[in-house]
Amino acid sequence: PFDADSDAVAPTSGARARLRGAFVIDVRELKADPDQPRQKFPAEAIDAMAASIEARGFQQPLKVRPAAGGGGYYIIDGEMRYRSALQLGKQEVPCWVFEDETDPRDIFLDQIVANEQRVNFQPYEVAQAVVRLRDYFEMPLDRISKETGFSAPKISKLIALVERVDPEVQAMVRDLPPGE
Repeated sequence: PFDADSDAVAPTSGARARLRGAFVIDVRELKADPDQPRQKFPAEAIDAMAASIEARGFQQPLKVRPAAGGGGYYIIDGEMRYRSALQLGKQEVPCWVFEDETDPRDIFLDQIVANEQRVNFQPYEVAQAVVRLRDYFEMPLDRISKETGFSAPKISKLIALVERVDPEVQAMVRDLPPGE
């Protein structure tokens, strides 16, 4: 596990310290990415992760990118770990800093794939993300399929969730607890 208090930490300049290929960054420097496709973070999942972090430490650093204008870092991957760290009162968290990853489409693709590989990523969150890739980033469906690893039928079904299901029904489904 990553431990900010271990001997592996060697301070560097600013608000971060080197840690086995990662940096320990002050939580005040981190902020949620407003474009993150996952929008719901169930309290019980954050509680469980906080208990795990308390017992075993961070098993993986957060993935972050510098915010425009040098105003801290946006979380690309690891917002649940971040929220759990805040709940525990942690002052610092381990982070991998991706300074070269500036293409918003690539960041968004990484977020979709990372969230899909986890449990409880709501189908409508995935569906809206796929529609955004298609419309905002102007990606053809075959490229979305290749980049995300989703089959063409899955992509069609996800798009249909957004385009064919009544918005009121979508809102009701989004409010259901995971697994229902």
